[in-house]
Amino acid sequence: MNYRPLRQGSDNNSVDMRNHKAELIIKTIAFISGPALGHIGRLYEVAKQLKNHGDIKIEFIIPGFSGSADKVIKSNFKIHRIAVQPENRTQPFEDFANGLEALFTQKTFDLIVHDGCPVRWMSAVKFPTCPRVMITNAFLTGAYNGTTFQNDWFENTVREPINDIRISKGLKPLTSAYELYQADKVLLADFEQLKPILNPVPDNHYFCGPVSWTMTGALPAELEDRNGLMLISMGSTGKRVIDGDFIETIKQASGAANVVYAGKKADEFRGKDYIDLAFDWLPLDEVLDRSKITLSQGGSGSTYQALSRGVPVIIFPTHRNQEILGLLMEELGVGFCVDPDNPLEKLNGLDINRLSDNAKGIAQINNNHGAKIMADHILAML
Repeated sequence: MNYRPLRQGSDNNSVDMRNHKAELIIKTIAFISGPALGHIGRLYEVAKQLKNHGDIKIEFIIPGFSGSADKVIKSNFKIHRIAVQPENRTQPFEDFANGLEALFTQKTFDLIVHDGCPVRWMSAVKFPTCPRVMITNAFLTGAYNGTTFQNDWFENTVREPINDIRISKGLKPLTSAYELYQADKVLLADFEQLKPILNPVPDNHYFCGPVSWTMTGALPAELEDRNGLMLISMGSTGKRVIDGDFIETIKQASGAANVVYAGKKADEFRGKDYIDLAFDWLPLDEVLDRSKITLSQGGSGSTYQALSRGVPVIIFPTHRNQEILGLLMEELGVGFCVDPDNPLEKLNGLDINRLSDNAKGIAQINNNHGAKIMADHILAML
């Protein structure tokens, strides 16, 4: 911890400097997140690891329209909400940057930690001179041989307006979205087993392991005596239409006893003959412990959460980043990525037992300490 000596003549007239009594120096860290539940939850898990350090104060900064903070952070940390006008939410970088910079003039932060799409949320920000830590995934930083959703969006849509703002602030214009994946430290929320199948990362990029937040609660009574499940959890970005024949084929190939759906479309899936049970929400860790295989949209949070419990993942991607993660899971041998135009193609000769064994091997090696490892890196920056 950081201390400074108490001043002579302070309110405590009994201070004896010979006793080396000291006054605690509080370091304030800004945790900045995009609006998505996955990013806020990931930052929150790291913040919890730091909460008991008496010399650290953490304040969250999020887009004002996000409702996820109320669900995750609640009253555990102070939250600053940055206004983003409704008409600017598809390109919020200027509103968010202006709000952040106004806050930076009012408050002094000793360290900044941020998580979220940097093109959308951080590309127009003029940061203060304090150190900065970024939390992200390795395959988004340029370590994968293929363009990402963020880089495509930058190149095709927002390069000019972002660079106009940056130039007006005296910032260097960007030539690529990958330039935004730089900070004093970049903490990668990925399994270290991905390193051999990715391009080398810079020395200040650190594989820390997955970090995900999950809501806890009671397991529904209908699932208490069921095992060998096929879990479908498509998350907030899983927008593909899932064909019943596709689900039946995976169920048979995996030997799953029941198909369980969890998500926003539960009402739509209830009554489908290929879905046994559908819920608006489930305690995923408990359900994964009862599952043989899971079908996901390919968000890193849901994908890594399944692998951390030793469950192989079939990824049905909605956009490019999810496809990249699905292809990496194929190469790692713990899942496969569905071709939306021909979803049944890779199911021929599918070896679920091999995928399951590999997923269990990943789970045994990794200790689920990603949040603590990231917290230790952050402490070292103070």
